[in-house]
Amino acid sequence: MPERKSIFKFAGMKVSVRDPIPDVLKGVAVILMIQVHLTELFGKELFYESIVGKISLFLGGVPAAPLFMFIMGYYAFKASSAKSFKRSGQIFLLGLILNILLNISLFSQMIRGNAESYYCAYIFGVDILYLAALSLFILAVISRYFKNNARLIFLLSVIAASLPLILPEAPKAGALPFVIAFFSGKGIWWSYFPLFPWLAYPLAGYALHALQRNKADYLRKTESRFIFRFLPGAIFISGSWYGWKTSINLSDYYHHSLFFFIWALTAMYWWYKLWKQLLAFRPEISAMAWYGKNVTAFYVVQWVIIGNIATWVYKTQSWQFLMIWFILITIISTQLVRLYLFLRKPKT
Repeated sequence: MPERKSIFKFAGMKVSVRDPIPDVLKGVAVILMIQVHLTELFGKELFYESIVGKISLFLGGVPAAPLFMFIMGYYAFKASSAKSFKRSGQIFLLGLILNILLNISLFSQMIRGNAESYYCAYIFGVDILYLAALSLFILAVISRYFKNNARLIFLLSVIAASLPLILPEAPKAGALPFVIAFFSGKGIWWSYFPLFPWLAYPLAGYALHALQRNKADYLRKTESRFIFRFLPGAIFISGSWYGWKTSINLSDYYHHSLFFFIWALTAMYWWYKLWKQLLAFRPEISAMAWYGKNVTAFYVVQWVIIGNIATWVYKTQSWQFLMIWFILITIISTQLVRLYLFLRKPKT
């Protein structure tokens, strides 16, 4: 990734980053998460099953959570293990708080007897923050013992993506499913981002950074062009129909295995190339990096808003109203994050 410096102004603030592309990609990812959350929770079944609804699901697939986790793993390479351990605990706690906050309106309905009581399933629903926390913990362990072994780390990512092929379904009763849900989501509806296969993405990002650090000369050699140019194109094109079908089926997407993981890596490669070209052509797009730099706060805010509104409008909104909701929630979330950043700014 280029080491150029970019300074831009967005949301009333000047932001400086060395390389805007990773933050732009994270910013695009969190915006795509808003639209896919609206499709899943607000959209009528007619819209959900339409071609536009399926495109929404597709865009909320690889360009969103997988890419975000990949970038997180890539930059976790630079962090000390102590910092990663601490960050892991903070994000896990934030995931717990978020699950409670986004379901306040639903819990109120449960208390009144207007909804079935599955408190634990919603509180411990394995969303992406729980996944990020567990992944950072594992990357911190890797950092201590074999940080620079890119081949081994990538092999671990392949194993993580392959495990869903052999893991059995979880038991249906008792407390055990709430523990298993964090690791394997088979048969557990509240396990959206279980560690397996999703750990594969931060591991792959971590492995790429290790490879770049230790084999920089190799990556510039002619023979490496096959691996980093022709092969991603061939895999992406040949697997596109499979990638599409998996992305638009939420159960298959959340609990995919090795085949989708390999295709997703190539899709992310070309997504990165696309945005790199767009930034070269239209540098002002780098303003999206503001969302990427504040991605955690923005993700939390938009989910709290969407989650609580969803209790009242679940599966009732036409595409016209979905567009209005998307604009309103994006604007409101942006302003609330701006307020949060202003309040936590040190007083001078």
